[in-house]
Amino acid sequence: MAGALAATAAGGLAMGTAAACWRWHNRPVRVPDGTVHPPLALAGRDGIPVYGLYTRLRSVLTDPVELVRRNAEQYGAMFTLRVPKLYDMTYLLYDDAYAMVMNLPADHATLGAVLSKVPTMGYWFPRTGRDTESLQRLVLIARRTIAEMLSQERIARLPDLIADVVEQRVAAWPRTVDLTEAVHPLVYEVVGRYFAGDQLWSAVGPRLTGLYRKIVDGSDVLRAALAMTPMHYAMPEYHATRGLHRLLSAELGRFDSASSPLLTAIDRVRVDGQPLSVADARWMFMAVIWYATSYPGTYNYWTLVDVLARPALVERVHGADTPAARRELLARCLLETVRLNPVSLLIRFLRKPLEFEREGVRYHLPAGSSVVVAPGVINRDSTRVHDRPDDYDPDRHLQEPAPRTASFGRGPFSCVAQQFNKVLTAGLLAELLTRFDVELLDDARGRLCRVHQIYPSAPLRAVLTPLCVPTKTG
Repeated sequence: MAGALAATAAGGLAMGTAAACWRWHNRPVRVPDGTVHPPLALAGRDGIPVYGLYTRLRSVLTDPVELVRRNAEQYGAMFTLRVPKLYDMTYLLYDDAYAMVMNLPADHATLGAVLSKVPTMGYWFPRTGRDTESLQRLVLIARRTIAEMLSQERIARLPDLIADVVEQRVAAWPRTVDLTEAVHPLVYEVVGRYFAGDQLWSAVGPRLTGLYRKIVDGSDVLRAALAMTPMHYAMPEYHATRGLHRLLSAELGRFDSASSPLLTAIDRVRVDGQPLSVADARWMFMAVIWYATSYPGTYNYWTLVDVLARPALVERVHGADTPAARRELLARCLLETVRLNPVSLLIRFLRKPLEFEREGVRYHLPAGSSVVVAPGVINRDSTRVHDRPDDYDPDRHLQEPAPRTASFGRGPFSCVAQQFNKVLTAGLLAELLTRFDVELLDDARGRLCRVHQIYPSAPLRAVLTPLCVPTKTG
């Protein structure tokens, strides 16, 4: 009898707790008089009392892009998703919102609080400060450091570096390769030698390549959530981050800063008149190479896949009148690949309230919440991108005026390396496509869309037949 009563009491307590959590999950957002807050979105099963807590969390972890699409269909271009144990996320999916949010000052709409949730960049890799403000300060310094290393003179030498790396590395390739494994190391070596320098990269580059590949491949919402649990001890990216820290701690001090452009740039950094601490200098090296490998690795791979999937485009590449014309075409292919496959969502954490008007209504987003915009919505908007915006057409970037896309961001956290990436991708793909006839053996369409990046859903094998071309394509 006592056991039955205890079980009944425990069940009642559990139900009461669940009901209280559900009420908290649906609590209204308080806003000043004369303003409103976008609706709390509960599309589909997310609206089922109590059970909706589970479905919402599952969607956030396993398919956040579909979660946004489902709620946009019901609520339109403005709604708020409340995520258990996280801040409210208000999605602004209409055209003007992108410029409004991205142009907010860094002390208003911050990135530090967002990156603090990202493994390696936000935690695991030691730095002096533990707060989000110091993290954002380092991120802005890293962005400025990268920009200072992208002079036109240095970028002009990039094609020769690409040709040298490709010539050395593809000599060891078998006739059949998995492009999902073959392309990224080429990109990593080119950018590694560009930023870190030949001496440093020759010494530790192969080890850095293996570590960064594990770290970058772990960048998605589900893995980031698991990384905050004890399960992180079993995750490859955790061990890769710890290994990266050990490697940089042991090796960076062995090199004269003058032999490495990146070490030289880090030595010049001053914060309040003082050089970076040893921990922050290591973090800065890690972050610059993280930025230099993560996005270029992904977009070089997908641009190559997009070209290979279109035989007529491959013929145009082979038939280009000059190496410069070939690279110009491939640079436009990069722009088109990024346009159709941008970073799915850009998130900013609000340190201050954000108020704006739309269709005669004044909206208020409180401090402590976040605001989210979707570049993909803009990049497929027919008012910005004319002539079949869902089609892959690199020639659309020859139009005047050019398509108004949201591919490389804007504002204080925008990409500073657009020209560098165009030269990198055009040069690397030109080398590969003029050295080899590439026959795909697998379906190239499988893509896993995550918030941070797009991943191949399966290996992509290709047969490489050497072509008779000069060793350097220019």
